[in-house]
Amino acid sequence: YLPGTQIAGRLREVATRLAPALGWDPCVALERDRRKDGEGRPLPCGCRVCSLFGDRRPPEGEDAGAAPAAVVARASRLWCFDAPLERAGQVIVRDGVGIDRRTGTSAAQARALWDAEWIAAGARFTLRLELEHGASVDDEVVLALALSEWVEGRGRIGRGASRGGGAFTLEGGTFRRATLETVPDLLAFLHADALDRGAVVEGWLDERLRALRADTSKAGFGHVLPAGATGSFVRICFDLCFRGPVLVNDPVAALAHGLSFAPVFAGSAWERPVLPGASLRGVLRAQVERIARTLAARQAAASPEAAAGFARLCAACSVFVTAAAEKENEHHALRSCAERAEAHGREDADPAEAEERCLGCTLFGSTRIGSRLRIADAELGDKAAPVFRLRDFVAIDRFTGGALEHAKFDALPLYDPVFRVSMELEAPDASGWELGALALALRDLDDGLATVGAHGSRGFGRARVEGVELRLGRIGVRGPEPLPDAVEVGWSGVFRRVDRAPCDAAGLVSAAREAGWIDAFVTLCREVERREDVDPATVQDDYFGRTLLAQPSPVGMEALYPLTVDLAELEEAHG
Repeated sequence: YLPGTQIAGRLREVATRLAPALGWDPCVALERDRRKDGEGRPLPCGCRVCSLFGDRRPPEGEDAGAAPAAVVARASRLWCFDAPLERAGQVIVRDGVGIDRRTGTSAAQARALWDAEWIAAGARFTLRLELEHGASVDDEVVLALALSEWVEGRGRIGRGASRGGGAFTLEGGTFRRATLETVPDLLAFLHADALDRGAVVEGWLDERLRALRADTSKAGFGHVLPAGATGSFVRICFDLCFRGPVLVNDPVAALAHGLSFAPVFAGSAWERPVLPGASLRGVLRAQVERIARTLAARQAAASPEAAAGFARLCAACSVFVTAAAEKENEHHALRSCAERAEAHGREDADPAEAEERCLGCTLFGSTRIGSRLRIADAELGDKAAPVFRLRDFVAIDRFTGGALEHAKFDALPLYDPVFRVSMELEAPDASGWELGALALALRDLDDGLATVGAHGSRGFGRARVEGVELRLGRIGVRGPEPLPDAVEVGWSGVFRRVDRAPCDAAGLVSAAREAGWIDAFVTLCREVERREDVDPATVQDDYFGRTLLAQPSPVGMEALYPLTVDLAELEEAHG
């Protein structure tokens, strides 16, 4: 079953994020400091979300009696019951591993290896909510706002949401209203089944959504949204067409079938292989960070002074800098944003941390901040039958030219599959830099500069990106501007929905450049100015594992980061 606490927490989270975009007062959950009266005593929040779900931080003790009568803390008016399993989904085990950006292999030093038990797609749970007597019309509107996102398939519950976990859609909702003013009404209520109590209210959700949409259609909402609020989303769907073999290894499936490497399946059904969202997410993150480091390297190659400040110029950190590595070498040019924040004793909500956070962690998240980018597990497009071919490998002895003893393994890759990928970015920056970064990464994937899955050096995992569809949802004028050739198609919950016709990866990059998204990303990469907290004389570049200032000149920078530049021209310009 799904615990009622999980359901209530997710509903509250959705409403809290959307409320400021509708012009409602933000909840204290989005603020660092509690609201206080003139004498410094804490006050209940009093926002519309807390009115329904209960005050997050009610005053206690003597402070409880000091609150104004108009703002009184109270418990939740919404009852969220445990959701029992109606249709079972198979239990599966997934293994995960962090990839070292330098070597492309598992990050063994960071011990980034884990496994988890999941319920496979297809499970169905019965949801039951009750609004108690005394709930206002505003309370019903807040509940309708949260449920509308679940109806549109933008709900997530449980862990691993950014990697495709916990995605669901709310279907077949029935809304009932029961009155308990007379004895017969009370008896009828008590004798009825829990899901059949009260008279059916037709169009309950649609009616409240129409009122919300009318509010969002009004002018403005020009105020700046607080951090954590959501006023827009972007969904990108495309076909990932592999050219040849591809293999994302599932150790559990491999062990069960006597193989060295086996693909990931939805459950145990061989006819349903999937491309895990975590695998594609890792590829896109690595490529975005590679682009950011390349831009920083070009900037640092301009002069010895710029090279000395490379730690401040690079827009992508190294996420696998461990505490042990910190002891061995105190200073890291690209050490992770999480390590930097912890070293300075900053809290998660500290604005200084957000300013120092690199672009990679801002988009893809870190150990201190969740990701707004969600990539779902991708299934075969058009439900095509998968094609498997068993491959045997053997290592060759470099001295004898013969097979190396005890170095034989096999694999069962998919051949020429087409996966339909869907990823969604919540609250994209108005400049569109995140979309520009993703567009560049998808083009590099299409050009073969990045591969998906294992054995990329053996020709596995090369793919084309085709049929790219882009959907933008906005509340009022929130979020990035739509692409010039996009068309408004109606509503998605409380969001105005704007779609663009399908295109290939090159077309996406062309449109993103025209909209200014790519320029925004490049500009941010060039304008990064992280706080200088390292000694340039002892800095080690942990991305390449070399001494950054071994040759303090443009030529030395070129040795570290090979570029297509005229070194003679650089030497002449800088002596």
